[in-house]
Amino acid sequence: MMKPAASYTHSNGAPIPRRAAGRRRLLLIGMLVSALTVLVAGCNRLSDADELTPAPVASSTAANVAPLTSGDESAEASTDARQLVIWAPPFMSTTQDRNEDEVLAAAITQFEQDRPNVRVEIQTKEESGTSSVFNYLRSAQKAAPSVLPDIALLPTDELWQAAELGLIPALEPTDLARMGDFYAFARQGVAFDDQILGVPYAADMLHLAYHKGNPETPPRTWETLFDLKQPYLFPAASPDGYSNDSLLLQYVGAGGELLESGEVSNPPALEAVFEFLMDGRELGIIPPEVDGYARLQTVWEAFLASENGMADTSVHLILGRQDVPETSDYGIIPTLFGEPTTIARTWAFAVLSDDPEQRELALALIQALLEPSVHGSWSQFSARVPTQPAAFDAWSSGNAYYEFLRSELAPAAVAIPNGRRFADFSARLQEAQHKVLSGQSSPADAALDVQVTP
Repeated sequence: MMKPAASYTHSNGAPIPRRAAGRRRLLLIGMLVSALTVLVAGCNRLSDADELTPAPVASSTAANVAPLTSGDESAEASTDARQLVIWAPPFMSTTQDRNEDEVLAAAITQFEQDRPNVRVEIQTKEESGTSSVFNYLRSAQKAAPSVLPDIALLPTDELWQAAELGLIPALEPTDLARMGDFYAFARQGVAFDDQILGVPYAADMLHLAYHKGNPETPPRTWETLFDLKQPYLFPAASPDGYSNDSLLLQYVGAGGELLESGEVSNPPALEAVFEFLMDGRELGIIPPEVDGYARLQTVWEAFLASENGMADTSVHLILGRQDVPETSDYGIIPTLFGEPTTIARTWAFAVLSDDPEQRELALALIQALLEPSVHGSWSQFSARVPTQPAAFDAWSSGNAYYEFLRSELAPAAVAIPNGRRFADFSARLQEAQHKVLSGQSSPADAALDVQVTP
């Protein structure tokens, strides 16, 4: 058993459970299975106050699986054999020695046993870069369209690009409705041009990290942040030229709305954000190095190296790490008005097949993976936020951090809109922020620059 890492505690003293390394494996013996029982009893990533809370069990898909039939039914199944191929990033796999893989494998096994003529295959690609799922889709469409999968798990900000290439037929509203109740950010993330392009499954979102007791209470507004006179770190740079999520969050928190049209919904709110950045730099609250931070990982390392101050971080970074110190705590990122606000980055299943029977089969599989005990167990083990409240209910209870995510963060999350027009707005916003932080532009001029449509 791996030694548990230090816990990550809430200001009320309740630690957050951390996954230990103990895992029990699935027992899959060929196609003739008399009983399949999944013991998803590995400890959570973070330690609980009194004892380690058992991870949720994917009950309907991981246990009590009926044996497969044989004889004439097997012969008939082989004649009508169907295969569902999924392209997904490495965090959705059935082949690695991880609890989330066992949950997924059990759910797929149950799906296959309910349909003896169906086999599901997950092929993993890189999460980003030239070998990502989207880039493989784009290449295969030109070179070998016959190898395209039935389902692809994509970041929602790539859905519109795949749709414009003709890779993704839009879903019907009833297709999404049958999947259950989604958070608002999840529904927003798969919408584009009045169409539904995917089924949201996993998300990550921003919140604040600070050194416990320093400050005593995390600031909720810019005013209280400035009064503390402690450094505030966030990624102000961008790895791809588009706006970072911290900037989008501040715009939403000031009263702005992220629009698919790329229009500036609230010019005074935008100017207020730029004034906040300028004032923060002049007061020393926003250190000059933030203009070079492009990733949350870099911000996290700088935060760990400091003795005071606060920083933007994400749920996945916190739940998935072993270096979260006991002296750190969390809260809502301070904004103009202090209301809970965050930006969600979501991954969604896109159905590529245009064959009606194959599409229906693909949707049935996605629905099985959204079954709350499966969705909840998988998301908790993979350190990602589920897209449905029912799945969150399958997480371990009595934990302050989980409750913060469930009741305060996820309901307040806003999605990144799809489309080229919003992408252009995002690029203008990023450039304007850099000019303000570097002293090249006033807040008023920067806000006007963003409003100008090329």
